[in-house]
Amino acid sequence: MSARLFRVLPLIALAVGSGLIVVLARQNGDLRAEAALQRRRAIYPRAGQYVPSHRVATMGGDSVTLGAGPRGEKQILLFFESKCGFCKADAPTWNDVALRIARTPYDSIRVFGVSVDTSNLAASRYAVDHAFAFPVVRLASTRWISLFRAPAVPTIMLIDSDGKILFARSGELGKRAGVDSLLALIAAKPGSRPAAVAASLGGSIPE
Repeated sequence: MSARLFRVLPLIALAVGSGLIVVLARQNGDLRAEAALQRRRAIYPRAGQYVPSHRVATMGGDSVTLGAGPRGEKQILLFFESKCGFCKADAPTWNDVALRIARTPYDSIRVFGVSVDTSNLAASRYAVDHAFAFPVVRLASTRWISLFRAPAVPTIMLIDSDGKILFARSGELGKRAGVDSLLALIAAKPGSRPAAVAASLGGSIPE
């Protein structure tokens, strides 16, 4: 082996080793990203998943069932927490959704505010302060919050009478454009795939 080759071999080995480190780091990053995506899919709501049926009292004392209803009925569930700034920003938009639904032929749509607060008092005060035009309930345990796949607020879901999630979005709905898109999604005929509308809302619909 020549002296020159002897000097070059360590450099070649170093280059190969550095390349392997880069490849392994990239693969590790991809694995971490995939693991994070799978964790998100496991806890956050997605179209096509199901939520349970849960009988609960509204702040007004009425008894309602979340996640199920008469055949053909749909529910819009608006998850919030009284200390959430994003929820506060979205509160007028949620009222707009409820009021516009009340003025349309969507008689098979029910809107519920769902508080994840630790007390009824906080949820009730929040509903009064924002003059919510829809019934408000509170999920009393982290177990039910988890079963309804609402680990973050604000979260909005559109579900059918079987408890199947038709649309879900975690984060602010936005202003007028968001409301128009949501109503267009609700009005879509059964069997249609208004993917563009769902995309404009930043959510998803079943494939």
